[in-house]
Amino acid sequence: MSLQTKPIHVWDADSLTPLPAVALRVVEECHVKCPDTARLIELVECEPAIASKVLSIANSPLYGCARQIDTIPRAILVLGARSISGLAVAFSTKAVFEAGESTATKKSLMEHSLGTAVVARTLASQDFACDPSSAFLAGMMHDIGKLVFLEHAQDQYESNLTELRLSSVENEEALFGINHVSVGKRYVSNMGLPREISDAVSGHHANCPTPIDLTGIASIADQLSKVWGLGTENAKIESKEYESRCEFNCADFADLKDTAKESYESIKCVFQQ
Repeated sequence: MSLQTKPIHVWDADSLTPLPAVALRVVEECHVKCPDTARLIELVECEPAIASKVLSIANSPLYGCARQIDTIPRAILVLGARSISGLAVAFSTKAVFEAGESTATKKSLMEHSLGTAVVARTLASQDFACDPSSAFLAGMMHDIGKLVFLEHAQDQYESNLTELRLSSVENEEALFGINHVSVGKRYVSNMGLPREISDAVSGHHANCPTPIDLTGIASIADQLSKVWGLGTENAKIESKEYESRCEFNCADFADLKDTAKESYESIKCVFQQ
């Protein structure tokens, strides 16, 4: 790798497209102890792009509803209030990934984030210690800092893409003088998202992760999504290469693979609309 002469700074995160205000209000509403369902309905309904995708998810085969779900109140009954918050941010995050020049690398990064979000939610659903919707949100945001490198040093980033996919933190620091977790943490903090999301974004490359908290779940989901090929279809790296770098036994989570894959395929279809 050649060294980058112009370093990236943590405050470059401030140049990224902000999340829509309505998505942030949905998250805020759903992270209180007793969410106000009427207020949540009002927020989602005022953003037609989000509302239509939420209805599409509620009507997907994943939930197997016998009757058509055609209103947000009914969708909330099917999905749950907190699940709606994660989906609202996921669909809003798409605008952040798609801002500026459209590139294959950005598209791949968005798909990997979605894959990680789905796996994180699947993991959290097995343990009530973490809220599945928060896990989904953490997975969706975990690599958001990489957009800064693509915005400010796209050629340098893409010319070292394979190395950055396999060992991102160390190679980013060598190339740019900073890594995506530091930049991502600033962006998430700027958006006013809950502290647990910020901690998961900044800590998802911690050594020897365990699924006992949101940070560990985000880390494991990041790696499992690559091993299982959820969102990394175009990475051109063998899953065994990813698995060899895991600091946990992937076989321990094998029984969740089919569930995660089904969920990913359902939401991906809606996400790409």
